[in-house]
Amino acid sequence: MSIHRRSAVAAVVLACVALGTIGCAADSASPAPQSSSASAEPSTSSPPCPNPDGLNCIGALTADEEYTTATFTPTLTYSVPGAGWMNLEDTPGNFLLVPPNQPLEAVNAGTSDFIGVYTSVVAGQLNSNGTCEVERVPGVETTPDAMVQWMRAQPELDVSEPVATSVGGFAGLRVDVRTADGATLPSCTDAESGQKVTVFLLIVGAGPSSLAHGAVPGITVRLYLLDYGGGVLAVEVADVDAAPATRDELSSVVDGFTFSP
Repeated sequence: MSIHRRSAVAAVVLACVALGTIGCAADSASPAPQSSSASAEPSTSSPPCPNPDGLNCIGALTADEEYTTATFTPTLTYSVPGAGWMNLEDTPGNFLLVPPNQPLEAVNAGTSDFIGVYTSVVAGQLNSNGTCEVERVPGVETTPDAMVQWMRAQPELDVSEPVATSVGGFAGLRVDVRTADGATLPSCTDAESGQKVTVFLLIVGAGPSSLAHGAVPGITVRLYLLDYGGGVLAVEVADVDAAPATRDELSSVVDGFTFSP
């Protein structure tokens, strides 16, 4: 199963930004059906996506070749700097790149670096019912500035000073997020598996995006929160301490992104 198509517990048990997916309706911010893009038909003009939940993903990529998404909105044009990179999601609201020698299973386990792009996100938190459901954080406007201010106000998080940024033609803010030393993170128990989950959620998806991503020790999350379509588009760089890719290497790929309607 893909990182972006998981149950509530899998969505928050895995890792800082590799937490899985729970859909959130844009108007109500309550969990929506997980398969927000499941009704779309995969393209038959190219080899099938190696990720069953990746829809029109390409799979293995060729270094320095220019690629354009088939399904993701807005259209994204990108390239990668070397052999071994994989595109493992191209759905209406979710896009995923994984560096060399870091398979999807490692992304799902929270031990792999990755780059994710999400059309629409809001500030997210665990529901107070203790069952690992997620919800929108009340009172936090869906703007880069408001979402960054909310993150920086959380004592459980260590959030860098925001930097004005532009990615692919969209402007916004960039921050690096880690869990604060010694922080006690929120926890819940999955109603189905009984598994305990400990994580500080950061962002959840609003249609067409489907995700629930947060912070746990051992990973730095670099978030580019960009103004788009009256909401926030997120580009997310997951830099796992124990994984080989560096934040600068991952960010150099983001620097080459171009968005178009």
